[in-house]
Amino acid sequence: MNKNFGYTKKGGKDWFPSDAYSDKEIESIKDPEGGSEISLPTAIPSPFARIDLVKTAFRNIVKSPDLKAYMKDGDVLAGKDDEKLVSDALDLAEMLFNIDSVKDKVKIIVWDREVELGKMKRGADSHRRLAETLELYLEQDKASYNFDLMKRLYLIEYNHKIIGCTSPATLFFATANDLTHAQIKLTKNQVTFSDHFTPLYLRDPDFQKYLYLLFKANPRLSERMKVFAEYLDKNLKILDKTNGKLYQEIKELKEGDFRTNYSELDTGIGGEVIEVIDVPLRKRKKEDIIGSIQTSDFMISSAKYREALKPLVLQNNLNKPFRYINDNWDNSIAVPYVDTETVMDRRWLPGVKIQYPYLTVSDFLEPYLIRLVYPINKEKFFDGNVVTDIGDDSKGYLLPLTKTFFEYFDSGDLLNALPDKPAIEMRQGAAGSVKVVLRIPVAKAGEYITFERIYYQGNESQQTKPDTEKNKGVIVQHEFGVTLFPFIKLNNPDVEAYYRVQLVDRDVAGALRGTEYDLQFFENNSATAIDRRAKKVRSRKRIEALEPGTQYYVLNKEFDYIQVSNIIAGGAAGIIIPHWPHYSPGNELFSFAVDFGTTNTHIEYKVGSGSPKPFDITIDDVQIATLFHPTKTRNDFGGTGAGAIRELINHEFVPQYLGPNAEFRFPHRTVIAESHALNIETETFSLADFNIPFIYERVPERDKVLSNLKWARKEKGNEKRIRAYFEKLIMLLRNKVVLNRGNLSQTKLVWFYPSSMKPARRSSLESTWNELFQKYFHPVNKTIGIAESLAPFYYFKASNKLQGGAYKPVVSIDIGGGTTDIVVFQGNKPLKMTSFKFAANTLFGDGFSEYGAATSNGIIIKYLPYYENLLSANKLYDLSKVLTSIKDKNKTEDINAFFFSIENNPSITDKKLFSYNQILSNDEDLKILVLYFYAAIVYQIAQMMKNEQLILPKHIVFSGTGSKVLNIITSNQKILAAFSKLIFEEVYGEAYDADGLTIETEKEMPKEVTCKGGLMSNAEDLEMETKGIKTIVTCLEDKGISKLTYDQLTEENKAGIADYVKSFNNFFLSLNGKYNFNDYFNVSERSLEIFREELNKHLRDYLEEGLEYNRQLDEGGTGDKELEETLFFYPIIGTINHLASPLSQLTPINN
Repeated sequence: MNKNFGYTKKGGKDWFPSDAYSDKEIESIKDPEGGSEISLPTAIPSPFARIDLVKTAFRNIVKSPDLKAYMKDGDVLAGKDDEKLVSDALDLAEMLFNIDSVKDKVKIIVWDREVELGKMKRGADSHRRLAETLELYLEQDKASYNFDLMKRLYLIEYNHKIIGCTSPATLFFATANDLTHAQIKLTKNQVTFSDHFTPLYLRDPDFQKYLYLLFKANPRLSERMKVFAEYLDKNLKILDKTNGKLYQEIKELKEGDFRTNYSELDTGIGGEVIEVIDVPLRKRKKEDIIGSIQTSDFMISSAKYREALKPLVLQNNLNKPFRYINDNWDNSIAVPYVDTETVMDRRWLPGVKIQYPYLTVSDFLEPYLIRLVYPINKEKFFDGNVVTDIGDDSKGYLLPLTKTFFEYFDSGDLLNALPDKPAIEMRQGAAGSVKVVLRIPVAKAGEYITFERIYYQGNESQQTKPDTEKNKGVIVQHEFGVTLFPFIKLNNPDVEAYYRVQLVDRDVAGALRGTEYDLQFFENNSATAIDRRAKKVRSRKRIEALEPGTQYYVLNKEFDYIQVSNIIAGGAAGIIIPHWPHYSPGNELFSFAVDFGTTNTHIEYKVGSGSPKPFDITIDDVQIATLFHPTKTRNDFGGTGAGAIRELINHEFVPQYLGPNAEFRFPHRTVIAESHALNIETETFSLADFNIPFIYERVPERDKVLSNLKWARKEKGNEKRIRAYFEKLIMLLRNKVVLNRGNLSQTKLVWFYPSSMKPARRSSLESTWNELFQKYFHPVNKTIGIAESLAPFYYFKASNKLQGGAYKPVVSIDIGGGTTDIVVFQGNKPLKMTSFKFAANTLFGDGFSEYGAATSNGIIIKYLPYYENLLSANKLYDLSKVLTSIKDKNKTEDINAFFFSIENNPSITDKKLFSYNQILSNDEDLKILVLYFYAAIVYQIAQMMKNEQLILPKHIVFSGTGSKVLNIITSNQKILAAFSKLIFEEVYGEAYDADGLTIETEKEMPKEVTCKGGLMSNAEDLEMETKGIKTIVTCLEDKGISKLTYDQLTEENKAGIADYVKSFNNFFLSLNGKYNFNDYFNVSERSLEIFREELNKHLRDYLEEGLEYNRQLDEGGTGDKELEETLFFYPIIGTINHLASPLSQLTPINN
């Protein structure tokens, strides 16, 4: 059967005449695919055929009632290919309208008709012929495609591939290539160049309004691009039925809005504006894009963040009707858990191709969760709301928050569960996992975006890596402790803050044994860490010995939170947020008195007009805050053996409690601890390089501990140590005031000095006290320095322990470790004063040996083995180690001080068994030395008073730790008073009246008396220049020398002093005949015999040794400078030190 091939019903067989197809004829052509085929023609004889295809597609699609592919009566009026061509052209137009969102991937290439054709004509023949051909097409098709108005074409390149071009017929056309690489999600339901074709009325309303304004403001477009204009008309009719609001907004558009509502669209090179048939195109204003985004429900709700672009907060699996950009959130959008672009403004919003900052899980949550080996001290630190439905509460966690979180919120926002504030919860799960849930408030009222991350147990033997792309974190267990001092914020910019932070690093085993930590401190109002005044490594971690290391941070600024970073192993980090108490200034007036002694230091304080009491740190004013819970933390720290985290607080920092009912108290040994590796030439800090070791004499030492600070040789290192010692005390005092709502500036500080101290040394101490007091208190008044011997009298007087005394003199004797201070009071006022370096260390020290001579000291030789055996027998191994460490320093005074302290150690139950004081009081061989020591002091006082023509005293009051030696002589004060009375009567050559002589002492607290007296008197009245009442016994009064200068220390005068001492020695021996030493004091006859034989030997040598020792101590004196103390005791010191050896050997001690 014959067939006619043709698209019309005209004509017949063979050749016949034919005209161009009309629209009706074209429509009548049957599409064998029913309009569903989108494989477009590929062999169209024109270089501009694509422009025609798109134009035709617009013409066809307008015939559709919904601007989509359409069939009528079996005829295809608009096919899928038409729908695609139109949709792709609109995609290009919308992409350029939003070009600022994709500008990093889009490039515009300009094809200038005149320029490019000119180049081709001047080129090779083939190029010239091509140019002529192009000109032919441009000329013959100008009416159909507006080539007469086309000066340039703009090719659009995306990701280095051409995807389309401007069109003089339809604004744009897309290439026939595969454009899947250029698919961009513009709205919830629209992706460019996808198989889902989108008509204009389903596109972004702002883009629609732009196209209508483009044509309204440029009538030429409607005239020349009729198919596009018809498309717009049809689209508007659809809007009238489907989106009345947008329809009305389009109808109300004004021509002038085109220039004001949009920005110029240029090529990005030289500002060349993109135009189509001489009509410049425009683009969405960047601020409009931002404005649209900033109305999103996902906008972070942060009053703190002040930048113009507030980021969106996005999460996966959100099933709430949140407005995203122009549409509601599409739950199918995948939000990455981590965005590698660290610059927020360069990020691309997920699901839509818009460059705008957003936040995801890894921006706020760390990849690692640091688990501690103890529960967090919830009263002092925020614990992150740990939920322990699974597992137990024996271990806490640092907050796995990044520093980025704090750019948007303050630390305080997490502490209180308030509306519109972030909240965190850490819930323990199976197999040791922890689920962290962080809720972030967003713009939608009352709503939050939730960031979640599950942290899984890591491998203990090697570091496990987190997988942040899959939102899997890793738990790392760290063994470290952090302690803050002081635990309070002043919140006063006019008062400088002073903090010390201790970090104990005990990671010495497992995968994290090489860990090193760093602490950064932040204020809420700054993203930059505050400047650390210093970071000090006190002791380095020794992994092979399983020994922890310590760091100390010196800060002069308040902070709100701490970031702990593991700077070696894996880079784990976490946040610590203290529950800071705040200083509430009050009117309480605090007064402190500090007795900086040779052996012990004591502090008393009073509030207002209250009674003095020993300095304390109670449960109500604890000055430190430990990250670990002090009572809930097990001693073995969860089985890890990390007890050093707790122990090193007492070793190197500040104890939690101080006071009469605490483990540690004042008076306390005057010692300072420092690292064995400390370079004293570097800048040093108290409570970083140095600390007062309250643990001293109780447990083995870790550090280098130095004593005898008060009389240490003047050199740079010792001056630093004294300053550090004072500064630690001052910090304790300041915190006491602040924590108890005291008035810092009105605080008073009284300190004491021996009157025998040379003015230069005393001035140095005074300067240090005043400087530190000014630094920490900004006081109205300076410190008050009082001679040590003045204050005790006022304590005894105020305590009604002195009957009478207003008329007859009262002698106050303060026996310390290094000096004895004497003041004679009459009429309740100081009349005469003297002081000398003849005190407890004379009996229990190394004499004139500066570097220690314990190995040759008789008392130590006798009692060291006794205590070594006693401690061992009672299995007090820690105390044995303490003794060994002190013994190794070879300083007699330190060993003896330890012996005296043992009975007060908490680990001792049988105090009498270990009482050194009791043991010595029963030592009949050594007692003669203590009696001799006491008699020398009383004799010196009697000679001084007689020289000054004072009447016999009625009372002698004793104070100072050294006065405890009185108990070694006798426990009966009447016997001691009678002995003292005898000395006075012999010196004066007259007898006492019926009132006699009494002795008063505070046996239980002799050291405290000085400080109490300083606070119970009017301290300002005692801050006197003592030079006018100070006197010394020169031992040369019989030669008319009542004041002795250095240039008077001739050989003759030195011999005279030695003779004077010899005279006293004979006097002392004579007392035995009148007050039998054996009968009254249990002095053994054998010891008295040896004493008598050796007493007057080497006196001249001892005098020279004393002079040389003291010259080196204070760099000596010369010329007509007056001596600050009597030389009477120098030979006696040598004698006592010498005699201790043979006397100690008389009677072995039984263990």
